[in-house]
Amino acid sequence: MRFKQQKKLMVLVHLLFSYLIITSPTHTASTISCLPNSRFTIVSPRIIRIEYINNVVNDTFEDRSSTAFAHRISLPTSDVEIDNSTIEWCNVSVKVPPYLSLSFRKEVRKKKTFPQDDNSIVSGKQYFQAHELSISNDKNDKIPFAWNIKMQQSKNLLGTIGLRDKNNSIGANVSGVDLAGCCTNPSYPKIFDPRYPLELGLISRDGWSLIDDSFTELIDNGTGDFDNGWVSEKGRAFGSNDLFFFGCGHEYATCLEEFVQTSGRISAPTSNALGIWWSRHWGNPFDHNPFGPMTEEAIMTEVVEAYEERNLPLNIVVLDMEWHSQVKYPQCDTFIGIKGWGGYTWNRTLFSNPSAFIDKLHTKNIHIATNFHPDGTIDACQDPYVDFAKALGVDPSTKVGLPDLDISQKNKTYCNAYFTYCIEPVNVDIAWYVIYM
Repeated sequence: MRFKQQKKLMVLVHLLFSYLIITSPTHTASTISCLPNSRFTIVSPRIIRIEYINNVVNDTFEDRSSTAFAHRISLPTSDVEIDNSTIEWCNVSVKVPPYLSLSFRKEVRKKKTFPQDDNSIVSGKQYFQAHELSISNDKNDKIPFAWNIKMQQSKNLLGTIGLRDKNNSIGANVSGVDLAGCCTNPSYPKIFDPRYPLELGLISRDGWSLIDDSFTELIDNGTGDFDNGWVSEKGRAFGSNDLFFFGCGHEYATCLEEFVQTSGRISAPTSNALGIWWSRHWGNPFDHNPFGPMTEEAIMTEVVEAYEERNLPLNIVVLDMEWHSQVKYPQCDTFIGIKGWGGYTWNRTLFSNPSAFIDKLHTKNIHIATNFHPDGTIDACQDPYVDFAKALGVDPSTKVGLPDLDISQKNKTYCNAYFTYCIEPVNVDIAWYVIYM
C-alpha cells in the first residue's frame, strides 16, 4: 500500500543491516537439493531455509518473497561446503561461525511408504523425520546444540500473542479473549499469563528455533520491502512446507540482525510518535463535563496553548470521531452522531479550514492523527466518492455504496485508489484505523 513518506503506519523497532549477497531466483551452490522433494538454502551464517514439496512432477520450490521473509538471500558459495557424493548422506557445512552443519539421509533405513495419489499430502515433518534431518553447530561453541526435526522447543523466549488462528489466518487472536487486560499477570515474568498464549519466537535458550513460514502470503513483482511488490493471487504449492531454522546460540542481537537481512527493513517511528499524545472522544456520556465543543479553535486554545502555558510537551493531537462529517446517504446534510462511525470528509462546521488548522499544528512541531473508523461502506456523501468510484470502475451517478477498507483487502487497484483518493487528501500525519474483526 502507498502512503506519503511522512504518513507511514509506524512500528516501534529499528535494526541495523549488514552485508549478505541477495541471489536471483536461481539455484546457487548455497541452495542444495539433496533429493527432488527437498531443498535447503544457507540464508546466513545462522539461518537455514528448509523446503519440502509434495508433488515433484507438478510443483516447484518457491522463489517468490513472502510477507515474512522479503529477501531470498544466501551466503556466498565460498562460505559453504557441500558433500552430496555418497548414496546414503547429503551433508552441508557452513565455513563461518557458528559453523552450522546439516545432515540429510538420502537412503531411508526403515523403508517408508508414502501415498502417491494427488489427494494425499505427506507433511514435510514426516518426510524430514524419515530422512533424519539434523542441524548442529560447532561442538566447542558456548551453547552447543544438535537439533533434529522431532525435537520440541522447550526454552524458546516466545514472541507475540495470537499470530495465527486455527485456519492459519495471520493477525488473528488465537486466545479468543479480550486482550484489554493483557500483561497484567502478577506472576509475570516468572509465569506467563495462560489466558494470553504467546507464539514461538526467533530466539531461544535452547540455542535454536524453528519458524514455520508455510502459510504466509507471497509477493509478486518485488519483495514487499518498500518496493512495488504486491500480494500474489497464486498461492503456494499444495502440501508444501517452508521452514526457517535459526541456530543462533545465545547471540540474540546477531540473530535479530540476520533476521532483518532476510525479512526486510522495519519502519522506524518518528520522534513525535514517541512523545506525548493528546486524544479525547467528543461527547460520550462518561465524559460528564466533556471537553468542547471539539473545534479547531478549542483545540488550539484549550489544548495546545494550555500545554504551552504549563510548559508541558505535546507532540501529537488525535482526532477520534468529531473530525469527520458523520452523515449517511441520502441525508448528506444531516448529522447522525454515533451511528456514523466511518468517514473521509472533514466536518466543516467544527473545522472550517482543515488545511490552516493542520499548518498551525505543524508550525509548533505537533503532528495530527485521525481515526478513519472503516465501517463497511463509503457512500455518496463522502468527498472522495466520485474519484474513488471512477478508479474502481463504478459509475458515480449510481450512488452505489463502495467497499470500505477491511483487513482482508489486498486488491492492488482498490488499495492504490483508497490511499490516493480517501487517505492522502485528508492530509494528516498518522492514519488511525479501528477495524472490527
